Amino acid sequence: APSARSFFIAEKAPARSPGARASSGLRRDSRNTDPLRTFDALTTLFSDHYAFFAERDVDWQNASATARARIDANTSPDSLFEALTTLLAPLEDNHVTLDT
Repeated sequence: APSARSFFIAEKAPARSPGARASSGLRRDSRNTDPLRTFDALTTLFSDHYAFFAERDVDWQNASATARARIDANTSPDSLFEALTTLLAPLEDNHVTLDT
């Protein structure tokens, strides 16, 4: 079972059959205890795949860099979750959620 200090990593989602639910490409990895790695995985995933930064008037590179400066190897899972939800909030996109 994952420890309380496990984080997520990004991976390419496998091809899916028509009508199947889309995968985010993130999965829990109990071996990953690095909040910076998790932060980078999420921000890279959005940078590569989210199409509406301009429409939402969000400078993703700047917002990500500013948020990352507040994350370090000792950031708790709760603090990381708060930082990521704060980062995603300006998108104001009902299709973007972050759950525990």
